[in-house]
Amino acid sequence: MPMLPHETFRLVERYGAQDSVVERLRSELEARGWSQSELSRRLADLRPPYHLSQGAISRMLAYDNPREITVDDLLAFVRVFGIPMDEFVLPTSITYEVGGWGAYMTAVDKLERLREARTEYDAAVAQARALVDEHAGLTPRLKWHRERLLETDPEGETAEVQAVDAVLGTTRAKKAKRT
Repeated sequence: MPMLPHETFRLVERYGAQDSVVERLRSELEARGWSQSELSRRLADLRPPYHLSQGAISRMLAYDNPREITVDDLLAFVRVFGIPMDEFVLPTSITYEVGGWGAYMTAVDKLERLREARTEYDAAVAQARALVDEHAGLTPRLKWHRERLLETDPEGETAEVQAVDAVLGTTRAKKAKRT
């Protein structure tokens, strides 16, 4: 889930883009098993090519007096690693945190949808039960239908069998496993 530009700006402002890019550059090289020379070669293979020597990359990664990373350098790194800009300029720990938060929010959204669907299902079952109670002829018809369904689904695992059971208030006894 990409961050909004103002969120990225606040995080970059807080953590400092140069240090974050250097940290991310080290992390990506290590994760891919690339040397500085390999990164230089891959940058040159981009279309259009970007020329950055192994020595220049080494100076960027230096702990004392590092070479400043230019916007052009940054754009080339984003292309070669295939990582969105808003992720690349943040510390690796923050991108994991943001990614984790995004996954958590997706789970919350899915759970809310599941609960809404369950509420709608329960209402539909209640409405069907009321109709079955009103019209005596529906019960034998649903039982007949259930038996036909069980011919193709003897375990009663399809949604249709389970819905008929819910409406009729019946349950299927689980078959005891024989040893």
